[in-house]
Amino acid sequence: MRAKTLIKSALYPLYEQRLLAKLDLGKTPRHIAVILDGNRRWAKENPSINGDTSSAHGHRAGASKIIELLTWCEQTEIDVVTLWLLSSDNLKRSPEELDSLMEIIGSTVESLGETGRWSIKVLGSLELLPEKLQSQLKRIEAKSSGIAGLKVN
Repeated sequence: MRAKTLIKSALYPLYEQRLLAKLDLGKTPRHIAVILDGNRRWAKENPSINGDTSSAHGHRAGASKIIELLTWCEQTEIDVVTLWLLSSDNLKRSPEELDSLMEIIGSTVESLGETGRWSIKVLGSLELLPEKLQSQLKRIEAKSSGIAGLKVN
C-alpha cells in the first residue's frame, strides 16, 4: 500500500500539469457550484488507519480537499465557486453528528480565510446555525471581503 501511495504522490502533479495544458481556458466556466455530498458513504468504504468509519471522518476527508479544488479553479481561471456545505436536511441529524459537522465547517472556512487568497461570502440561512459558528463565519467573511481574485460562496 505504501509503494502505491508514493508512486501516486510522485505522478499526480505531472498528471495535473498535463490536464491543465490541454484545457482551453477560453471555454472554462466562470462560475461553478459544488455540492459536497457523499462523505458519510465514503467514510464507510474508506476507514481511517485506526478503523474510523464515522461521518466525521468522512466530513474531515471531504473538507481537506476544498483548498485543492479552489486552487484548481484558480489555475483554470474560474471566477466564482459556490460550495454547498450544508443543507437543511443535514440539520435533522443526531446532535453528536451535527456538533462535529459544525466544528468541521467552522475550521474549514477558517482555513480558507487564513490563506488570504479568496474573498469568502457566506450564503444561506445563518440563523439556523449555532451562534458561535454564525459569528465565526461573519468574521471570516468580513476579513476576506477586500481580497481580489477567486470569489468563494
